[in-house]
Amino acid sequence: MFEKPRDIPAALVVRDNGDEVADQLALEWSTARLREVEGELLLFSPRREIPYQHSALRQVAGLHGVVTASSRDSALHWSGGVALVLWPDRQGLARIATDSRARAICVIEWNHEATTPWARGAQPTILGGNRTFETADLADQTVAVALGHLTTHVNQNNALASYDDSDAAIATLTELRKRGHGLVADDIYAWALREGWHGPTAEVLRALVVEISGGKRKRIHHYPFRPDVYDIWTREAAEKSSAAR
Repeated sequence: MFEKPRDIPAALVVRDNGDEVADQLALEWSTARLREVEGELLLFSPRREIPYQHSALRQVAGLHGVVTASSRDSALHWSGGVALVLWPDRQGLARIATDSRARAICVIEWNHEATTPWARGAQPTILGGNRTFETADLADQTVAVALGHLTTHVNQNNALASYDDSDAAIATLTELRKRGHGLVADDIYAWALREGWHGPTAEVLRALVVEISGGKRKRIHHYPFRPDVYDIWTREAAEKSSAAR
């Protein structure tokens, strides 16, 4: 059910010096990585047609061994290699960043808020400007432990669609909130991406955090945990904190 998080080369290109410079930096980094990891170059953009002003990207898109796709495509006909993600939204970036076919990833930033959750976990090389990102570590060790247990439980391929997975996610978040733990959607989302959650599944988890932390009661079909599950989480959290000292 659970895929171990992958550590792949990653770069984030910021557009502080204009689109032309950003495009060139992204292409140089991506082609260099392609020589190392081999495979195909994927150009993934909001729309399949790359805008005319991005001439360097448009030229590359027509080359043999380059696959172009957009966030509107339901399937990616790509054998794997380097993903060059152009001006993504949060969902599109998470989709490609968590695709097991990506052996390196370069992102040209459009919206800082859209790239931050991924960047917190990936800690990419920054090209074309300056950016710093806090890590995706969760400050509350009990929350981290509980979500770690949830991570090993859920099937990452069904976006929490099964009762078994949705019940586990809802029960975990509800128990944590009931016990007074703060649940921050963006922090948990960034953590989930780093820990190997697939993009669509992490999106559903994020939406659940928003609802449950806001006080909405979510239906559970069958409570999946033993009565002392919270004690198990806190005991494991205490052991980890002690070991880290």
